[in-house]
Amino acid sequence: MDDLKEEKIFQTIGNIILVLMLVWCAVATAICVHSYVVTLPVSGWYNRIPKASTAEQIAEYCSNTLSEMDRLGITEGHYAFIFKNPNNDIAVDRAILVEIRDRAVFVGKYDKGSMDYAESLKDIRTQFGGIQANFWYWYMANRVPVGFLVIPWVYLPITLIVFLGCVMAEMA
Repeated sequence: MDDLKEEKIFQTIGNIILVLMLVWCAVATAICVHSYVVTLPVSGWYNRIPKASTAEQIAEYCSNTLSEMDRLGITEGHYAFIFKNPNNDIAVDRAILVEIRDRAVFVGKYDKGSMDYAESLKDIRTQFGGIQANFWYWYMANRVPVGFLVIPWVYLPITLIVFLGCVMAEMA
């Protein structure tokens, strides 16, 4: 009779662990998706910049990107959880975007058929290539309270715990 009680307790604990891990995975996935959707507007404008064909378009896309960054509060901080350095500092990327926008406005005054215009656009695109901003990572690192828990690489331990919960439930 004691074995039956013990078996029932292990089965209950296993089921509770399984349900908790599934709920945690669902909440973590929902937070990740929400963060991605929130940052889509700024990422959309940002991704248009290298595809712009004129200096005016580059200036417009940079201005729109900077406006969206202001709207979301993406003005300072890093888009890394642990190894924070100038390469992942959003303030540095923001300063480069402001510089690119100002330079594009200035280049927009050149004659569009001139060699100076073409070379300047090439230089602007090269300068833009040095920015590696990831707004979703920034949002996850700076706006989500448990951001470090919901990054996809954390799903591996969760999966192992869920697996152990299933094993415990089957053993009971």
